[in-house]
Parts: sequence; C-alpha cells; structure tokens
Amino acid sequence: FEYSFSSWDAEGYVEYLLFGQPVSQDFENKAYGSEMKFNFNNHYLLKANINSSKDLIRQNDLNYLEAIDYTQTKRDFLEISANKLYKPEDRYSYSLGWSKENEDVDYSSYGTTYQEELETASIFGSLGLIPNKTQSFLILLRRSDHQSYGNQLTWNINFIQRLEKGWTLNLSNGKAFRSPNSSELYGFGSNMDLNPETSKSFEIGLNRRFQERDFSFVYFNNDNKNLINFDFQDYVLKNVAKSKNSGFELRIKWLNSLGNGNLVLRTQDPINQDQERLLRRSKNSLSLNFNKSIYKYNLNINASAFDSKVDFGNISLPGYALVNLGIYRQIKKYLTLSIRLENLFDKEYFTAATSNAY
Repeated sequence: FEYSFSSWDAEGYVEYLLFGQPVSQDFENKAYGSEMKFNFNNHYLLKANINSSKDLIRQNDLNYLEAIDYTQTKRDFLEISANKLYKPEDRYSYSLGWSKENEDVDYSSYGTTYQEELETASIFGSLGLIPNKTQSFLILLRRSDHQSYGNQLTWNINFIQRLEKGWTLNLSNGKAFRSPNSSELYGFGSNMDLNPETSKSFEIGLNRRFQERDFSFVYFNNDNKNLINFDFQDYVLKNVAKSKNSGFELRIKWLNSLGNGNLVLRTQDPINQDQERLLRRSKNSLSLNFNKSIYKYNLNINASAFDSKVDFGNISLPGYALVNLGIYRQIKKYLTLSIRLENLFDKEYFTAATSNAY
C-alpha cells in the first residue's frame, strides 16, 4: 500500500497597466491532491486519485459600472482504476477506470455575470497485447459524459512491428476533443451553441539502433476542427477555425564515452482553413541536448533554433537560436551545487509582434 499527499497554496498582489492606467488585482491559488495504490501479488494494482483546486482573481479597482470584477473557479476530481500488470507468461495487460470532475465557476466582468456548474463523468480502459516476439498492440479508450455535450469518445491505437536488420515500425492513430469552457459558454462574447473542438492525428515511425545511437524517422499529421475563435462581425465566439499540421522529424539519441544526448530536427507545414501558415509557427526547428561528466562536474548544453515566423499584420519575425549552459557539482553526499546560464550569448529575439513594430 502506498499513499501520497500534496498541496499548493499561493497568494499575491499584482499591479499592471490597462489601456495606460495603473490597476491591480489580488489572486489566490490552492490545490490539493492525494493518491492511493494497492498492489496485490505484484500483478494487480488498484489506484485512487482525489484532487481539488480553487483559483480566484479579484480586481481592486472599480470598472466603469462602479463594480468589482472577479472570477473564481473550483474543481473537484476523483478517479478510480483497476490495473492488471504485464506478465511475460500471459503476454497482456489491461486497465479499467472511472472518473468524475465538477467545475463551479463564479464570474463577473464589466456587467457580465454568471454562476455555473459543469460536470463530466468518464469511463476509460486500456488493453496491451504482445502476441509474439515481433509485435505489440496498445489500445486506449475513454467515453466521457459531458453535462452540456453528452457522450464523447476519445481513443488511441498503437502498433509496433519489429522488422529485419534491427528496424522497428511504429504506427499510432487517435482522436480527441475539447469541450468549451465556462468562459466561452457564458462569459464575454460567449456562445452557448458552441460545439466541442476535435482533433485527429496519426504518426508513422521507423526506428533503429546503430551501436551506441538510436535513430528515429517520424511522419506526423494532426487535423483540428471546430476550433473556437472570435467572430468580429457578429462579436461572438464561433466554431469558425480549422488547422492542420503535418511534417517529419529526425530524432537521434546517443550514449557513449564522449557523453549522452539527443537531437531533434523537425520540418512541418502548419496551416489554417485558408491554407495559410499558422501565425507564430516556424516551419523548421532544431533541438539539441548534451550531457558530459568531467571530473566531479556534470555539464549540460541545450540549444534550440527556429526559422522565421509570420505574425498579425503579415509582419515577419526573424529566426533565432538560443544556447543554455548548466554546470552541476556534487560537493558532499547531501549537497549539490548547480549553476545555469540561460541565453548564454545574450541573443535578442522576438516571439510576437504588434501591428506596427516588434
């Protein structure tokens, strides 16, 4: 039997500018969680998770209606699952579970007020199969009963096939959804007729180990529909957007006497419903992570690079590369010293633009 408990509590006061005028707000965040695990004969596992959170933001200045704006959200979550762990002799594993989430929102902003409760209950399960030495399957299903949108099905299917000469083929396909939140349904510019956002994705990967290196070639395709965006003609939120992203990734991992690390090269084509590139998205990117032990020190180098992007107003954001450095030293058994330098070469870069300048 294992039991864990965690809590988070933060309170603060924030000052900022609203249309050039100084205003302030108080915030309060609380979160509590606990997990219980019962392990039977090392082959069966019963788990229970209980979580609760509260988020409050309260403005200190009156709005133009001489009222105080605030938003308070409370969430309670319970999940119970039974799991049969994998054993080589029977070559399968499975899980079956149930969860329930309650969301209570109390909101007031510029005369728009509401207090609503949303409830979602789900049953979920997974099945893992290894019928032979060259194949394995993993299937995951979740059926959610949303208070406003009824039954929604989320699923993911994964297949692995070992090929000749050390190659492995990985196939993955899945579907997911996101229900509109309470602000989108009842807040400013809200629309109670919104539909859930949906996404479909699949991935094909080829993997092989060459001595001390793992190589992966991956093709991915993600298709999102019913995205919720603001319609400025009717001044209301609508399901008016779509997006699609497909591309390739080369992933390399290595572990040898020189050090260990990984490299990811990605090229993608993120587009919207008008076949235009999504804003603030790079087509090409690179990520490098390298670790090396030198005497009693551990050295970490992290580098990332992105090519140009396009922002609102057709403004071009130039590409950039960043390098971070970390040094770690074990001084004594219970004492470690670490130093981390972010943006080592003091690179100036832009992630967003206004309508007329960076």
